[in-house]
Amino acid sequence: MKTPREILLARHADASAELDALRRSVVAELKPAESPGWLAVAWRELFWQPRLVWTGLATVWVFLLGGNIAMRGAAVRDEVVFDQLAEGLRQKRAIYAEFGLVGNGLDAPQIQIPGPRSRLRPMRMDQAAV
Repeated sequence: MKTPREILLARHADASAELDALRRSVVAELKPAESPGWLAVAWRELFWQPRLVWTGLATVWVFLLGGNIAMRGAAVRDEVVFDQLAEGLRQKRAIYAEFGLVGNGLDAPQIQIPGPRSRLRPMRMDQAAV
């Protein structure tokens, strides 16, 4: 007894030659694919495929520039605040000087650099312990 596969192959065996001829004619009509130029390859590899990464980087740069522009005004405000603090300190020192409070322990303590703990004295031979 023949299998269904053998029956189908026997029935369509004469069609395989026609199918081979049709396949050869279709393949002969196809043009060979042209290789893209280096610029197209560079565009596709560097910019088109990782476009999500480039978009993320552009977004980060926009936020950095926006923060930089916003902080320019803050730097000017900080200078004004510093000038106000310096003026207040000058006024406070003038008031202390007016009431004679300068030098009564209200000034910043003077830092003294410690000296050596002992002095090295040259020894003479007659002073050496025997």
